[in-house]
Amino acid sequence: MAVVKRFVRSLPIAPGGVELEFNGAVLCRVTPPNQLARDEIDALLGGVKKQLNRSHERNRDVPARVIEREMRDAVKKVRGRRAP
Repeated sequence: MAVVKRFVRSLPIAPGGVELEFNGAVLCRVTPPNQLARDEIDALLGGVKKQLNRSHERNRDVPARVIEREMRDAVKKVRGRRAP
């Protein structure tokens, strides 16, 4: 995580923000908080809340040990894709 923090902090943030691209596709946009209007912040937070609610609903009856195992497996899979 420290590497990611250093990378994000090293970005030259323009007044309108910065977009991170990979193979021509925008992965994310980093925007200084003071550049967002209240309705934009509310819309972003509303989207996060909806996603969390979908995740909670989907996993309502899934035992915690199953979720933990699936998370560990997913992390191992992603880490295994890293270039040496």
